[in-house]
Amino acid sequence: MGKFCYEDCEQYFSSTSKSPVEKNAVHTLKALLLLLGNPQKEKKIIHVAGTNGKGSVCAYLSTLLREIDKDVGCFISPHLVDIRERFCVNLQLPSKQICAEAFADLKAAQQLMGIELTFFETAFFLALLIFRQKNVEYIVLETGIGGRQDTTNILTPILSIITSISLDHTDVLGNSLEEITKEKMGILKSGVPVVYDASHTMVDRLIRQEAQEKELLAIPIDTKSTQIQNRTKKSICFIADQEEFTLPFFADYQVINALLALEATKYLPERWTLSQKKKALATTVWKGRMQYIQDGIYLDGAHNEAATKACIRQVKILQSQNLGEIRLIFAVAKEKQIEKIVSLLSKELLPEEVYLPKMGNTRMVEPQHLQELFSQHGVNQVKLFFSVKEAYIHALSQKRSKDLILILGSLYLVGEMIALKHEETH
Repeated sequence: MGKFCYEDCEQYFSSTSKSPVEKNAVHTLKALLLLLGNPQKEKKIIHVAGTNGKGSVCAYLSTLLREIDKDVGCFISPHLVDIRERFCVNLQLPSKQICAEAFADLKAAQQLMGIELTFFETAFFLALLIFRQKNVEYIVLETGIGGRQDTTNILTPILSIITSISLDHTDVLGNSLEEITKEKMGILKSGVPVVYDASHTMVDRLIRQEAQEKELLAIPIDTKSTQIQNRTKKSICFIADQEEFTLPFFADYQVINALLALEATKYLPERWTLSQKKKALATTVWKGRMQYIQDGIYLDGAHNEAATKACIRQVKILQSQNLGEIRLIFAVAKEKQIEKIVSLLSKELLPEEVYLPKMGNTRMVEPQHLQELFSQHGVNQVKLFFSVKEAYIHALSQKRSKDLILILGSLYLVGEMIALKHEETH
């Protein structure tokens, strides 16, 4: 097979559908692992599933491991700007050369087996090859969708984490919280401890039952005994176990994610000092989650009902401080709970104006359809734009000093916005 360059790798990902269809059978994926020489061998894997908060927990864990000089690979999805975000090594993008070499090795193995891989499977195996090449000790592994049938579930971790669970991807995972929880719990392995968000009673009960059946230690976490001390436009300070921690995010939903990561450290074969834990949490970088851009402008990738409600709660706190109007730049993917999200935003936020950009991604809902939905929910000041850039420039031109601009609804929209801000500063 011919030599590949990084542009071939990039071209592959930009031309391949991200839709979770036609996955390979588990035995096929395991055979491919074997052919690639089991790149996950001797790696300490932390497997993270859940509906909301997975990426944040992965970011906290990776930063905690780097704080004690552990080499760590982190596999997450989706990426916001650069495909390499999906397989960071020591909190940095891997080099284009390493990605190209891993891509060539993977394509050669695929050719030998005569198989095609989905977008997600390709990203997953690429990550494992890159992590082996960089000789990481730890792999922080985020599931794609669900857990039980997820590609990542072919690996055996030393620790599992389950974050907040709510309705999302109902077309794949089921229409009830119980069904979705059972899918997420599919990552649990006999004898492997699980740290999980026990905020929801039914989720807590189901995980405890499963833990008993599989004879594994289940460690429930909630925020009942934590107390938020103060918050600024860019950070939140909370007390847990009589210690004060600061997170570089405005949103209070980050507290449970940080607590999950902190608890996870107790079940790893490493030791942290309290100051190392505090420093790691305070310096964690995770973009697109109630992210402060500049005064009065925030980005959030909320794309399901639960995440939207959490975001609205944060915006109301900001609004109580600003007392201005809300200007919303919004886009959402077709498979999401579109009507519920639009209804929530319309009734709870009462936006002064809504700006709907045309997105390049075919998975996104057309602005005209969103305009109709907002109109049905009583929001008539809705404007359509050919691009995110146009929508943002217009929003800025209309913003009064105390107004809030909220960019919301999809991580693809967040990614375009981050790329746009990067252009502005370079």
